[in-house]
Amino acid sequence: IKTGIYTISGACIVYCLWYYREAWLGFLNKEKLQQSAVQTLHRLNDLPKVSSYTSYILGLALWEAVGLPTIPVETACGMVFGWSIGFWLSAIGKLLGACFAFGTARGGALAATIEQQFSQNVVLQLARSSAQDNPLLVTFLMKFSCFPETVINFGSALLKPIRWWMFILAMVIHGGAYTALWTYLGVDTAARIEDVNGVLPPDHLLQVLLTFALINSFVLAPLITAYWMKSLRKKQKQQSVGTATNKKKTHKAKGMKARNR
Repeated sequence: IKTGIYTISGACIVYCLWYYREAWLGFLNKEKLQQSAVQTLHRLNDLPKVSSYTSYILGLALWEAVGLPTIPVETACGMVFGWSIGFWLSAIGKLLGACFAFGTARGGALAATIEQQFSQNVVLQLARSSAQDNPLLVTFLMKFSCFPETVINFGSALLKPIRWWMFILAMVIHGGAYTALWTYLGVDTAARIEDVNGVLPPDHLLQVLLTFALINSFVLAPLITAYWMKSLRKKQKQQSVGTATNKKKTHKAKGMKARNR
């Protein structure tokens, strides 16, 4: 009976995913996601400013909290709201979402469930001892790593030595820099769409920043993360060897005392 229930439930889920594929496949397509975000933000921009800005901030906060990619949304925000307003809206929304995820895992209603889900995570197991020694450094290494946002936000909360101010500081520096870049990209994209005659010169600064972001995401961040993990594994191995050696010495000392008696 249980097998039959699982089979029927699985078949229903697969059918629903296939039937509504056009709706959820858009989340996997960056261009469609950005186009949809632009259309939604244009409708929001027609609303009163308070309603428009609040809706975007809360929407992006939820987006960040569940670990969805924010690049298309932030770029679309720059296209619709412009540089100054778009940057602050995205920066506040991302910070709120990251803090919500951090707070949920640190002491919210789902804290026990999240901790259980991440209890076997190899990264967190290795990072625990390092967080005891230098929590601020671990906070920044987590934030600048190539791990998914859910692992970064929830994992940072589960490392108890990491304080709120450390997480917020790392989020402001890392998240703020990338928010500025994607908003800048959105502003430039909107300007080029309106430039039907093609007289707008290329933005060399934007090209350099995008190149650096690409190198950082696909080369520097993975290398730094790999080196960090290797160092943590080496430290863990040394601690294990030291513990085993101490146990042998203690056992040997007890044996000598027993023989002397």
